[in-house]
Amino acid sequence: MRRATILGVAAVAAITLAGLAGREAERPASGHAQNPGTPAPASGAASPSPETRTAAARPEDVLRNGPVFGVNTLHTDPASIETIATATGCRPGWVEVFSAVTGGVSAAQLAALPGVPLLALEPWQDGKVNDPRWTLASTINGAHDAEYRRIAAEIRAYGKPLLLRFAHEMNGAWYPWGPVGKNTPAQYREAWRHVVRLFDEAGATNALWVWSPNIVRGAVRTPIREFYPGDDVVDFVGLTGYGEFEANPDATYKSTLDQLDSFTSKPLILTEVGVRPSKAKTGWLTAFGPWLRAHPRIAGFVWSMRPPGQGSRYDWRYDDSPANLAAFTGSLRKAGAAC
Repeated sequence: MRRATILGVAAVAAITLAGLAGREAERPASGHAQNPGTPAPASGAASPSPETRTAAARPEDVLRNGPVFGVNTLHTDPASIETIATATGCRPGWVEVFSAVTGGVSAAQLAALPGVPLLALEPWQDGKVNDPRWTLASTINGAHDAEYRRIAAEIRAYGKPLLLRFAHEMNGAWYPWGPVGKNTPAQYREAWRHVVRLFDEAGATNALWVWSPNIVRGAVRTPIREFYPGDDVVDFVGLTGYGEFEANPDATYKSTLDQLDSFTSKPLILTEVGVRPSKAKTGWLTAFGPWLRAHPRIAGFVWSMRPPGQGSRYDWRYDDSPANLAAFTGSLRKAGAAC
């Protein structure tokens, strides 16, 4: 989803947006065992292995007894999150924030969030898609290692488990780490493993890595599995997926989940969720809870709560009408959401 604000290098308050951070659905259409069905990393990659990685954080450290409700919202202060908790009857457990690698992150910013941080870390600068400074090759060859090490040091200083959604939506041609220019899926896998190695070497093993493609609608035709770096360097699989005019979540996600099921059994997070206003929206929201209950592999979801004109073109929010808010809160109960 396109974002409006940018995180500056000297930001000292709350983490805000970093240029474009995710794709809106309307655009065209620990110690882990390696999954033998996933592509091997490209030759010469600096690749962690199950024997060398030390996973201080475990997926269960950020999970609850039921799917976790998370939010991506303009205001991440405790009072704003409390307002969401009051309106829905469910306190968000995860708070998603975005930062460009060039913007940096601080331990203090992470600690100020009222929930487990889900940090979307974006390897780019100035919102440029075709930027020769930020090709996948530039990450692989170490051009940005110093910036990654600074971020890793802050995450290590934060100390608690967090979710790290690195270089998301890599199967869409709208980011410089996607299939644009001379980038290849093999390079994406190698770049991912390179950055994981840097964080491990820095002792930032409290980061849980979230590999987060876009749903297949609107993405490139390359099978998702070709971008997958391997079970040994992924803790969660994430998905960006917005309801358009489908009648229910199954219609939105099924074709993508079928692909994922063919090569990994990692727990899933819907890292960006929302529903576009239409006659189908209330029904989609009503069906969301039963659908989550029928898909226990989905460990949680992050709802996009940014109003139109402030990071979003459409109103993806669940509370754009009283009927939709009621449908969503009912779904939270039916899903057995962890509140």
